[in-house]
Amino acid sequence: MSNEKRNLYKIKIYEVFRQRIFAEDLEINSRTYLTIIIQIGFIACWLLAEQIKGDYAVKDFRLFLSACQLVAASFSLMSIFAALREIRNNKRRYKDRYADILDDRYVPLVIGGSRFHQASHALSIVTQIIFVGIGSFFLYLSMH
Repeated sequence: MSNEKRNLYKIKIYEVFRQRIFAEDLEINSRTYLTIIIQIGFIACWLLAEQIKGDYAVKDFRLFLSACQLVAASFSLMSIFAALREIRNNKRRYKDRYADILDDRYVPLVIGGSRFHQASHALSIVTQIIFVGIGSFFLYLSMH
């Protein structure tokens, strides 16, 4: 195998793993943004439930909204954990199988990550946990 073919192979492997990790990273960001928007909608509906005129029980409607909010926040938290696990698995798979045969220039982007970037992932998890807490609080208020 010539050096040129070997370098193309290294670059292709690197690009495949980099794209997988980047795609999961974008999923984490989009899930967080979507969750924030959805949760704001749930909170607004819960708070405005008394303002809406109609033939329904406000308490039952609020109970339904808060249960939906809690379920949505819980699923979002689980999906973010799943995406972070997929990123970690892809990094480990890349490192275990390919990093030692590749040059140093193909390793840092996939294996490493800046502290700021890791902090943004932690903030994403904290955001989901806060929304689970808010959903639990509204569920508690709706039941009493």
